[in-house]
Amino acid sequence: MTTKKTKTKAKPKTVKTVKKTIKKTAVRVTNEDIAKRAFEIYLETGNNNELENWKLAEKELNNRHNLNKKEFEDTSLKKEVCR
Repeated sequence: MTTKKTKTKAKPKTVKTVKKTIKKTAVRVTNEDIAKRAFEIYLETGNNNELENWKLAEKELNNRHNLNKKEFEDTSLKKEVCR
């Protein structure tokens, strides 16, 4: 006995679905990432103030992360609107 396979069409993604996907896949900046960057700042500048290096590293990484996330959201939403 053979079974008949039916093809189902994938539902088109909405802007709301895309935003949910972005939130689920977003990568957070970890303390380990900040510590590595703070150490790099120390090596580059010779600044011995650990707190200043930490704050600067945290600021840099969060800004970079937010920019990447915003670019990803913008391109994903544009693709969905164009479909």
